[in-house]
Amino acid sequence: MKQGKIDFVYLQRRMKRLSLTHYFAGWLLLMLLIVLLTLPDERPDPLDHIGFDTTRSSEMYFHNLRSYHYRQSEEAGDIFEVYRLKSLHDNEEVALLPLAIYKNWRSHEAFIRLDTAQKYPSWHAVVAENADSAFVIDRPDWSNESQFHFARALHRSMEGDARMALLPEPGDTLWLSQDERSALRVVLRDYFKLVNKL
Repeated sequence: MKQGKIDFVYLQRRMKRLSLTHYFAGWLLLMLLIVLLTLPDERPDPLDHIGFDTTRSSEMYFHNLRSYHYRQSEEAGDIFEVYRLKSLHDNEEVALLPLAIYKNWRSHEAFIRLDTAQKYPSWHAVVAENADSAFVIDRPDWSNESQFHFARALHRSMEGDARMALLPEPGDTLWLSQDERSALRVVLRDYFKLVNKL
C-alpha cells in the first residue's frame, strides 16, 4: 500500500512539473512574438545624429593606435588638440581638402573641420562621382554642425571608388588624387570612430 501512495505522489509532482514547463514555454513564445512584432524595420544610422561626445575607450583607441599617423599641435590656448594626418598635409605643398580633427580634452568632445591653419584653394562645392551617380556637396560654414554635415556627406559619397573634384569660384575643376582621397577616407573613418558613429 505504501508503494501505491509513493507512485501517486510521484505522478502528482510530475504533472505539476509538466504544467510549469508548458506555462514557461508558452510565456517564452509569447515574449518572442511580442519582441518580433515591436522591433523596428531597420536600425537608425548613427551618422544621422549629430554628436561630438567621445568615450574614454574611443579616446584611448585613437590615442594608442591612430594618433601615430597624425601630427599633433595645440590651439586656442591649449584647449584643442589638433590632429592633422601626416600623409595628407606633408606630401603636398597645398592640400586641396585639408581636414583636421579638433579634440577638446576638457569636455571630451571632438570636431572635424576644414583646417584653419592650412592654405587651400577657394572653392564652393565638392563633386563626388560614382559609376552610377554624382553628389554635389556645398562648402560648409564655420559652425561645428555644418562641418559635421559636410564630413558625413563626404564619408557617404566616398563609399566605393568615387572620383572627387573641387568646384572653384573662378577657374578649372580641381580633381583630388587617389592618395588624397585615401587620406581623406582615413581621417573621416578615424573621426567617426572617435565620436562613436562607426
